[in-house]
Amino acid sequence: MRNSPRRPVLRPGLSGPATLLVALVLPAAFAAAAPGLPPAPATAESDPVQAPLPASPGRSDNDPRAQAERLFQTAVAAHARDPDNVTNTWYLGRAAFDRAEFARDPAERAALAEQAIAALRPALARHTNVAALPYYLGMNLGQLARTRSLGALPLVREMETLFQRARELDEQFDEAGPDRNLGLLYLEAPGWPLSIGHRGRARHHLERAVTLAPNYPENRLNLLEARLRWGERDLHAALDQLERLWPAACVRYAGTTWVAAWADWERRRQALRVKLQPATGAQPNPSSPAEPKSSTPPPDRPAPPRPGGRRRSRRLRRLPAAAPPRR
Repeated sequence: MRNSPRRPVLRPGLSGPATLLVALVLPAAFAAAAPGLPPAPATAESDPVQAPLPASPGRSDNDPRAQAERLFQTAVAAHARDPDNVTNTWYLGRAAFDRAEFARDPAERAALAEQAIAALRPALARHTNVAALPYYLGMNLGQLARTRSLGALPLVREMETLFQRARELDEQFDEAGPDRNLGLLYLEAPGWPLSIGHRGRARHHLERAVTLAPNYPENRLNLLEARLRWGERDLHAALDQLERLWPAACVRYAGTTWVAAWADWERRRQALRVKLQPATGAQPNPSSPAEPKSSTPPPDRPAPPRPGGRRRSRRLRRLPAAAPPRR
């Protein structure tokens, strides 16, 4: 929950930082998918959200908010044309979550989340074996929870159930998104008796996300940040692993839709370097790029479609709750 994505276009926009609770932090295609089967990988031909969109006058394609708005309107139109298409429905859920990251106020955020929830709930009742439906329903409940105080706590338990269901169906979805979101949920939620926060469960799921998708920067950043928060300092090896995967990740997750994610990831990487410097001696590496220099991966290193068609890091954002998160 922190894109997600997750933290997860998720933190200057969508995930780089975009993400979950107490807030919660919470990490792809518009072609038809058969009930009970995960949607097929997205392509520019089958997925209007993947296909290039015309730039709006006076706006840059690198503007994360404008990009999120265009993708959301495309998803709304596709769902209106064929509301029974399960892929159109979960695309709407994904686009609504991303667009809500740029909401001007709680009312707009709640309206976007409720629009997605209204489409996702009945679809999940009909298509119980499509991982994307509980996954994006849980993420939009996270957006809704951000607009509430005590009312957020029941939503947190439902989010837990939904992410567990998504994990049962496809733990690889969205770069190990179900485990990532569960880890962030347990990390950020208040502990017993108020809510479901639990350090052991948070560690288990954050580590599992790294195991399933070790080359995805968001997963390693989440685990490193959590371990630092828990007071661990012997993180030299983990930081070195992150540094080694960085150049290849810049190629793999290239393109304008990843600009905000890379800005978030680079900011967090630099923060980890500073915090761990006395223990690790880590120094900024000017040769390691903060984001891809080209919007198109080189021909010899193509970036294949990822499970869930993730094009930015989506994270559960912090949500209001009855008590501050455990530090």
